Amino acid sequence: MKGTVERVRHLSIRKIIITQIMFLLLWTVVTNAWEYSRFLGAESGSWGNHLYNLTSRILWAAPAIMLLQAYKKEIPTPLIRLCTNKPDIKPFIISVIVIIIYNFGGMLIYHRGLWINPEFDVPKLLLMFISVAVVEELVYRGWGLNAFSKLQSVRKANIVSSLFFVLLHLPAYFIKLIFTGTFPLAAVAVQCVMVFILA
Repeated sequence: MKGTVERVRHLSIRKIIITQIMFLLLWTVVTNAWEYSRFLGAESGSWGNHLYNLTSRILWAAPAIMLLQAYKKEIPTPLIRLCTNKPDIKPFIISVIVIIIYNFGGMLIYHRGLWINPEFDVPKLLLMFISVAVVEELVYRGWGLNAFSKLQSVRKANIVSSLFFVLLHLPAYFIKLIFTGTFPLAAVAVQCVMVFILA
């Protein structure tokens, strides 16, 4: 009895770019910027709202897992190693410091001192931060950067995947423009720069 021959898939820049565009379009559809959770009866900030946000992120990131599995023999770092690699602590510490400075700087500018949102809810925020970090890393580093670096230098792959990561943050603003007629250009510019640097 002849053994089965596993199909080998070959990566190309074109294929990777198409997947990145598809991730962008999928997020534009499922993002809660459309206020889907309100149609389901969940108020902003409620557990129902956070549950939809979590579900939409899992739905959005699921194709990345399938791509990592499909191209496991092509990509430099397969899925199992992505989950077991020890992080490089230096970039992590630098990123945390930049985020802290950015947030405290914003407080000083807008509130003239330390300000804590009275609606601050630790469990909900932890769920949001962890879920956002996991799915975005999975899509843009786990798949995007990983796949691009197979065919490009790591530096160029990082720049290209970071640009797609920046684009991911734009649909919510355009959806807000549709709903409210406002487009916070300065906020968009600052966020794009910060996202590109931190990505």
